[in-house]
Order: sequence, then C-alpha cells, then structure tokens
Amino acid sequence: MRVQVKARHGHVNDSVKNYAEEKLRKLGRRVHDLTVIELTLSRERNPSIADDHAAEAIIHTKGPNIVVREHATTWEAAIDRLIDKLERQVERQRDMKTHERRRRSPRELAVPHEELESVRELGSEELGSEESVACVAGRARRRAAASSVGPIVRLSGLPASLHRTRRSRPDRRTSLCESL
Repeated sequence: MRVQVKARHGHVNDSVKNYAEEKLRKLGRRVHDLTVIELTLSRERNPSIADDHAAEAIIHTKGPNIVVREHATTWEAAIDRLIDKLERQVERQRDMKTHERRRRSPRELAVPHEELESVRELGSEELGSEESVACVAGRARRRAAASSVGPIVRLSGLPASLHRTRRSRPDRRTSLCESL
C-alpha cells in the first residue's frame, strides 16, 4: 500500500505528515496491498470558519474509489475523524464484495445422501422407488436453476433419463414431487 500525504495552498509540518502516515498505515491492514491512498491537507482562509483545517482522502482500490472529506480545528482532529470515516467506508465496501461472492458451489447443490435415502424409503411406501428418485433429481435441478452456477453435476446412481436439465412438458412425477 502506498500513502501520499500532500498539502494544498501551503506547507504542513513533518510531525503532522508522520502522524497521518502512521494512522493510514493502520488502515492498510484492511485494504489490498496495491491500494494507493492520497491524503490532501488544506486550510480554509475564511476567518469566520471555526473548523478551518480540512483533510481529504482518496483511496484508489480495485473497485470504486473511496473519497472522504473532513474538517476540524486542528490537523490531528481532522485526520482522526477522517480515519474513522474511512474505516467505515472500507468495511462497508468489503462487506458488499463478500456478499457478491457468496454463490453456491455444485457441491452445495448436490442432494445430501441422507435426504436421498429418506426419499427412497418414503418412495417405496407411497410413490414407488423410481418416482421418489425423480423427486430428488427434480429438487436438485431446481436448486441449480435458482443458483446461477450452471448445470448440476450428475448425481451418481440415478438413471440417465432423470438427469435432463429441461423437461418439454410437465409429467406425473413433478406433481407427485411437489406434494412431498
């Protein structure tokens, strides 16, 4: 992670620059190594403004850039407020990325062995063994269609006719499966 501290319309002491770099390095644990953080320190020239020290940070990430601006009476206070805002924004962006990545894998889509056995036992009493296995295969296909992962992995031990991804017309097995 690279940190750039610069001043706009003036000069900033080295102690303030070191303080800002130290605080931003702690934030570096939460962002990627190739991230660039630009911190611009400026001062408002209007004497009627009480919070005349401004700090603006831009974090250049892989995704959208994060821009935060904060004002205070001293540089250190402005930097502290800025760091608090940056931490919240970075955490929010990380949470959004992790929610996007949560997709179901084909292993999660496969029918558990226990469920397959329980349906086979139920099917031998009520439906018949081939129809109960068709119900399980139908559930697995519906899970695959809803998950955007793609076609489901072939379930072992089932007849090949049950592994179709689409049916041209609904048949008796589908209606019996929905009643379970």
